[in-house]
Amino acid sequence: MNTPVYIGSSVDISGHMKLIYEAHIRGDEIACCLLINAMFSQVAGIIAKAESSGMSHTYKLIPLRYDMYAHPERDWNIKSMSELLYVSETYFQELYKNLFGISCGADIINARVKYAMTLLSETGKPITETARRCGYNSPAHFARQFKAVTGFTPTEYRRKKRAFKEK
Repeated sequence: MNTPVYIGSSVDISGHMKLIYEAHIRGDEIACCLLINAMFSQVAGIIAKAESSGMSHTYKLIPLRYDMYAHPERDWNIKSMSELLYVSETYFQELYKNLFGISCGADIINARVKYAMTLLSETGKPITETARRCGYNSPAHFARQFKAVTGFTPTEYRRKKRAFKEK
C-alpha cells in the first residue's frame, strides 16, 4: 500500500481509460465498473507477480479470478480451479476466501450476474440467450441467481435500466 510499483507496458492503462471514458459518456455505469475492475485486476496481477517469489498460490489466484470475470460463460467450478493450483478443494476455497474476502462459488455467481447486467442493459437479446452467454444452461436457474444477487428478475432489471436511460 502507498508504494509505487512499476508495471511497465504489460497493462494498457491508456486503452482502459479510453474505454472507461466512452462507457461514462454513454452513461453506462455498469460497464465503467466492469472496465475499472478489469484494469485493476490486471494491475493486481502484475503486483502479485512482482512481489511473489516463484509461482505462489496468490500469484496464480489473481489471474484466475481475472479470467473468471473476463469469461463468465466458461464452466467455472471449484474442482477444476483447485486442480489448476494443484491443491485440494478445501484448501483452494480457504485461499480464495482469504485473498478476496468472498467464497469462490459466490464470486462465480457474481461474475456471471455482473456480465448479465451488462448484456441486459446494452442488448435486446432474449433472456435465454443472455443466460447461455453467462454460463447458465438453465434460464430458470439463471433468473433465480440473478434475482438473489440484484433483487430483480432479469426482465425487471432490463425494464428498470431502459427507463433510466430514457430519462
